[in-house]
Amino acid sequence: MDRIPESSSSDKPGQGHETILIVEDEPLIAMMLEDFIESLGHEVRGPCESVAQALEAVAVDGFDLAILDVNLKGESVWP
Repeated sequence: MDRIPESSSSDKPGQGHETILIVEDEPLIAMMLEDFIESLGHEVRGPCESVAQALEAVAVDGFDLAILDVNLKGESVWP
């Protein structure tokens, strides 16, 4: 009788190695987010301190999801 291989957690959508963009202008918060995300086994893009910097990072490399500060030194991150 053949055994059915067990699926690993990385086979499930949203459970694997994700690339996460951090957009945060407070260095301490950005470092904490980066450390936490990396400890979960994900790759970090950034951190970016402005919308312009984040758009440059997106143009160079893609990402799976982003964590955005809603107020970057007075600059809104949404229209």
